[in-house]
Amino acid sequence: MKEDKANSEKRRPARFKILAVVAGLLPLLILELALRVLGVGVAEHDPYAEFAGDVPVFERIGNEYHTAKQRQPFLAHQKFPVKKFPHTVRIFCFGGSTVHGRPYQADTAFPKWLEIELSARTVQKRFEVINCGGISYASYRIAPMIREVMKYQPDLVILATGHNEFLEDRTYRQIKQRGWIRRRLDSIRIVSVGRTLIKGNKATSKNVSPEFKTRLDAGNGYASYKRDPEWQEQVAQQFRSTLNDIADTCENSQVPLMLVRLGSNLRDCPPFKSSFRKDLPPDQEREWMNHFELGTQLQETNYSAALDAYREASKIDDSHALLNYRIARLEDRSGTGDPELYFRRALEEDVCPLRILPAQLMAIESLAKERDLQLVDGERAIMDASEDGLPGYDWYVDHVHPTIGGHQIIARAIADLIQKHDVPAMLQVRGLLPGNPRYTGHVNSLGPRYFADGRRRVRWLEQWARRERLADEIAPKSAADFVRKCIRALDLDDEEEARLAFTQAMKLDPKSSAVRFKEHATELSRQGRDKASSRLRVWIVGDDHPLFKRPLPKKDRKPALLLAKPKESPLPPTK
Repeated sequence: MKEDKANSEKRRPARFKILAVVAGLLPLLILELALRVLGVGVAEHDPYAEFAGDVPVFERIGNEYHTAKQRQPFLAHQKFPVKKFPHTVRIFCFGGSTVHGRPYQADTAFPKWLEIELSARTVQKRFEVINCGGISYASYRIAPMIREVMKYQPDLVILATGHNEFLEDRTYRQIKQRGWIRRRLDSIRIVSVGRTLIKGNKATSKNVSPEFKTRLDAGNGYASYKRDPEWQEQVAQQFRSTLNDIADTCENSQVPLMLVRLGSNLRDCPPFKSSFRKDLPPDQEREWMNHFELGTQLQETNYSAALDAYREASKIDDSHALLNYRIARLEDRSGTGDPELYFRRALEEDVCPLRILPAQLMAIESLAKERDLQLVDGERAIMDASEDGLPGYDWYVDHVHPTIGGHQIIARAIADLIQKHDVPAMLQVRGLLPGNPRYTGHVNSLGPRYFADGRRRVRWLEQWARRERLADEIAPKSAADFVRKCIRALDLDDEEEARLAFTQAMKLDPKSSAVRFKEHATELSRQGRDKASSRLRVWIVGDDHPLFKRPLPKKDRKPALLLAKPKESPLPPTK
């Protein structure tokens, strides 16, 4: 008994010490719990993101919310009322520069056309479609933005992302090298709040600033891209994780989430960078180069022989992106094989992936299936409108950004799905044909500088992406190539380049080209581009084009005024 009493007295100080420690930690535990309940000091879901979203997307100015100045020009300026009026459907659209509307502005991006489309289809609802597309924004930059807009009473969130996942170096070494203890400390809310208070708002804002540089902005940015399957898989995993975070945010707030599957320019966009597989022996590399150089020599004069040479190179190493692209172009021009297969291989093997890859597309489709989300296949919608289902410059002005008509196609596909599934509920739906008068009125309101600025941005984008290195790969050779080049120039309102491409197409194949141009003139009318449509029709039937000169008897001749090209005010010079 005496021994037990003695042992008990020895253990008593230890108990007091433990209780004292617990008592000391209890306020911290209560504070941590309170911070978690209140959502203060939220740790970033993505441990490599370093982008907690402290810079707001919108700021209140009077009775309206406006896009925060710190977010511009990465985000387009948008505004909406603080008070949500009755019968208003508020939709937020998120994504990268495609959602933003590049190379133009938000005025011709699919969110704007969606607002026009929905407003024309209904009579008792008012639609506010807010464009939150960020230039070069990857998905992890979008996740905190979506968390913010949950307090603005959204009725629907639309997400169209995936093109920008490889623009930044997302494997920050100093973060990956942190130890287990440091990573656990970073997940504690008290630590997060304390770090913010110590560093101050200025330091925090610097860490999460929406102003950032992509890898291509650096002098050695292009050279920094190398074949790295492990890095691509890490980015793909991060993309899937971010999508799930976004889905959780919307689900927790009971806001419907709609996903958009984006496409890209397959026909007229060679891969940005190519390389051999890492384990290719030097002797096989030399043999590969011999076949490739032979194909290069033959491809201008003998499609079949050039294809044979390229296929021999492919037997040695089929992971070279440019090789796959050249095979696709030759099969496309000769009407043989399966060019789409090789166009997609060229995209997938691109060492500098500036277009959405199959892994990202699969992640989007899987999320839609697992969470039972509505999915709009924007890629398929544009492919269905393309020649032979292979979009090029006829529907994309560069490697990823759709033409104005392409944006309208995506908007109509979204509107159709909203209408079909009643998300959100719409009253007294009425039918609407593409090219309604609202399209024309909106295009006419854009002003004379709008398209000139778009052309300037396309030139800048091509320089940024080092496209001059591969200019020869997309130099038009066939009539179909020149038709697509003309369509692209018409979209950018570049009359001089469009006319030159039109003339070349008509020289090479006047019959087929005329059919394509007539179809596109009708398409331009549907898009509300009446000026461009009229210009193209005049070129086709006007007596000023030698290929269409058909002398008529004097009694059948119409007044020259009806055939003459209408006078147009010249475009102001681009600064």
